Amino acid sequence: MGRLYYLMGYVFMFVIPLVTVIYGIVGLVKDNKVVMAIIGLNLGIIVWIMIFMNFYFNVIFHTPYFP
Repeated sequence: MGRLYYLMGYVFMFVIPLVTVIYGIVGLVKDNKVVMAIIGLNLGIIVWIMIFMNFYFNVIFHTPYFP
């Protein structure tokens, strides 16, 4: 079951930025769909925060208790 969670993480790591780009482009092309652009930008910011936190906790803040 653990490998499935790793697979889901990698899939979402590549799918969510793609979805944010699609939402942003569709929201910017259509003038009356500004909400879609806002949702896309918010999802993009959340993904970048998650990637930064993953980098911080796995690379910069390496605890000596876990190899």
